[in-house]
Amino acid sequence: AFLLELAHMDFGHGYELRDEHRPLIAELHHLGIVHVRDAAKSKSFYPTRLAAAIVSSGDISPGGSARGRAIVESNLRVYVYTSSRAWTAILALFLRLRTLLPNAVVASITRERIQRAMREHGL
Repeated sequence: AFLLELAHMDFGHGYELRDEHRPLIAELHHLGIVHVRDAAKSKSFYPTRLAAAIVSSGDISPGGSARGRAIVESNLRVYVYTSSRAWTAILALFLRLRTLLPNAVVASITRERIQRAMREHGL
């Protein structure tokens, strides 16, 4: 039921964090779907653009489609919208895959992955 509520929440708007949702919010925060300032003490959470794109299968930007898009955050976490196994395999050469979703890949850029790709594949 909470995920259906999330589909109707506004990006960037703060919502009350109830105790029964705290474990789920912690997982969604790890995936980048919601933002929580301090997981242990926070009384509110904020849906991200990624929440709108995944939950509602909608656009992640005004005027653009989520299909084939990649989001790279300043913390080097990467979100790629793809259901292609080939693209996922290519991404695995350069990125540390964290979570595979039906229409998206959550990964992170690491120095070791980049160095390995350059060493093993001559890229």
